[in-house]
Amino acid sequence: MNETSTAQWKVSGMDCSGCKLNIERVLAKLDGVSKGEVNFMAEQLEVEFDSQRTRVEAIEDAVKNLGFGLTQIVRSPKASQDNIQQKNPALNDTVFRERFVRIFQQKNSRHVVFAATLFFLGFFIAQWTGKSIPFIWPLLTLILGYPIFKKAFYGAKSGLYFSIEALMSLAVFGSIFIGASEEAAMVVVLFILGEWLESYAASRARKSIGQLLDLAPQQAWRISASGQVLVSVSDLRVGDLVEVKPGSRVPTDGVVVSGESQVDESLITGESASIPKLLGSQLTAGSLNFDGLLRFSVSSTIENNSLSQVIALVQKAEGSKAPTERFIERFSRIYTPIVVGVAAAVAILPPIVLQNADFATWIYRALGVLLIGCPCALVISVPASISAAIARGARLGLLIKSGAALETLAHAKSICFDKTGTVTEGKPSVKNVLVAEGWTVNEVVSLAATVAQGSEHPLAKSLLKSANETKAVLHSLNEATTQAGLGMSGTVEGRRVTVVSLREAQSRLNGKKTGTQNESARLNEESFGRTISGVLVQESDGWQLAGWISFEDQIKEDAPIAMAALKKLGFAPILLTGDSERASHRAKTALGIDGQSQLLPADKYETIKRLSKSNGPVIMVGDGINDAPALASADVGVAFSSGTEVAAERSDVVLMGEKVSKIVDLITLSRDTRVIVAQNIVFAVGLKSIFLVTTIFGFTGLWLAVISDTGATILVTLNALRILRWKPWKDNAV
Repeated sequence: MNETSTAQWKVSGMDCSGCKLNIERVLAKLDGVSKGEVNFMAEQLEVEFDSQRTRVEAIEDAVKNLGFGLTQIVRSPKASQDNIQQKNPALNDTVFRERFVRIFQQKNSRHVVFAATLFFLGFFIAQWTGKSIPFIWPLLTLILGYPIFKKAFYGAKSGLYFSIEALMSLAVFGSIFIGASEEAAMVVVLFILGEWLESYAASRARKSIGQLLDLAPQQAWRISASGQVLVSVSDLRVGDLVEVKPGSRVPTDGVVVSGESQVDESLITGESASIPKLLGSQLTAGSLNFDGLLRFSVSSTIENNSLSQVIALVQKAEGSKAPTERFIERFSRIYTPIVVGVAAAVAILPPIVLQNADFATWIYRALGVLLIGCPCALVISVPASISAAIARGARLGLLIKSGAALETLAHAKSICFDKTGTVTEGKPSVKNVLVAEGWTVNEVVSLAATVAQGSEHPLAKSLLKSANETKAVLHSLNEATTQAGLGMSGTVEGRRVTVVSLREAQSRLNGKKTGTQNESARLNEESFGRTISGVLVQESDGWQLAGWISFEDQIKEDAPIAMAALKKLGFAPILLTGDSERASHRAKTALGIDGQSQLLPADKYETIKRLSKSNGPVIMVGDGINDAPALASADVGVAFSSGTEVAAERSDVVLMGEKVSKIVDLITLSRDTRVIVAQNIVFAVGLKSIFLVTTIFGFTGLWLAVISDTGATILVTLNALRILRWKPWKDNAV
């Protein structure tokens, strides 16, 4: 019987995505391993394996033999806190001297210094002896290149015949064979230096992406009977009383129990404007307390607070692969063998075909072609950009769940919006109650509010608020049910009562007369753009109307501006709502967009599917339970964090906060990322193509071949890091 286990490790020594691919390919060959995935930016390895067929030690040996370091990750609250402390620059890198010392404590840094020292020592010995010691350069080359040769050997044993280490080893031994040992030594030194530069560039990317962790507090002031105690955030439990002083960050989620202050939640929502916090206000982990002393009751621990969820989502997204990245990885598997074939042809054919062509010259050129065959720059061109964009999005309150979603956003052709809670505030208020004959306003509100006790819908909350304001009596509720897109029902005082949409109410009334005056008043309410719900009571002869309740929900302040910006981006936004045509007309007019009305969840689903099939990728933006099917069917589903958990779960992107303009930021970020990915691919392929030609024709040698490979990798990495300084569309417009 198979026993599938999952283990995770921290991987050290990876300087480009080629390393990531090598690890994954070696693990794929191990018996019993069903999945081995490396998150290059997070430096993490996750392996699923049959514990009866494969031991953990075998997995670790396979990776360590490739020259990488492994440290198994043990998940625990304390480990999570320690991990945060290790990443906090305030604790680790407080002064320049410590940073300087830390650089030279790294293995790669020591290797560079040793290689350079040994090379220059060999150079001075050769100058002093007049090159009378013929074996000095071959010896130095073998000493300097030993780690490279070792990686090549174990890689070849694991089936990695075309790794960069294998190509380097072949080029070095070939150079020694043709008598260019001094140049071979220089190539090794340049390669070691290049690896260090690549590693440094990658670490800068990881550090920038890890800034979310850097801002997480490590300690908190817990209030107990004996007074204030400074404790680790990992020791906090739900219900603990915590104090946040002015200028400090909130250590975890909670509810204010005393004090007033202004709080900056930009770490979570991306919005820089401060938010007032009073008694009963929600506090989120990582937000900054400005000027007041707050005490709050802990509502979630470090493992599941808002900041931890954001970090976990970002790390998971960084480990995902966009379609372009998958294509590049597949292409890289045939690219290197092709280059090796070209190198073999360069070494053999010219001396045979051309007159006065010697083998040594063409072998030398072929060795240069080999060094150009490394696909590192090409492979890293996509994931570095995607990871940087996901990290930047998280800092702006745009939680993108995968690289595939980010890439699809850039190619989207249509965008659809739900109405309530998406383009409106989502805080509807009861504006009018129209009663049928035999009923009073107080009775209708009482029935509707009683049924609303069984629902979390915004309309239900507004009904309860209205009942509280009018002192309406709430009865006991039994057999409460909610149907997405239709309404809510329950048994009140022995009678079945339902509060449903206008369309559903008319369907259940089945043409029954509700009174000319009542009908005219309802149509008037609709003309103001208000949402209408019917309160129905089930009698022996079917459903009877008790009254109509109209709700008004304000359009979000930034929604019209966002729609205008989307039009400039080439979209024709569409409003999909369950409201009647008359009720939705005012919203569509205010937003300046078209739309469809009286849609059930299934109707929205079908509309999205048809639009995607006829026009290309569709973005759906919503926040409610009734939007979940449409969010799931869209090519990219976008939900607001202020909406329901179901909507957020079914979506590909979660927007922190409530601003509609964030969707413009999201699309603009995805398109700018697409441009940088394209630039990186052009840089990587272009540089290698240029140096491939110049090397074949003898204009450049081994040194420049190594530099071109390293330079291309560094160039695409630094270009990808530009995304970390990306500014939202409203800032760009200034």
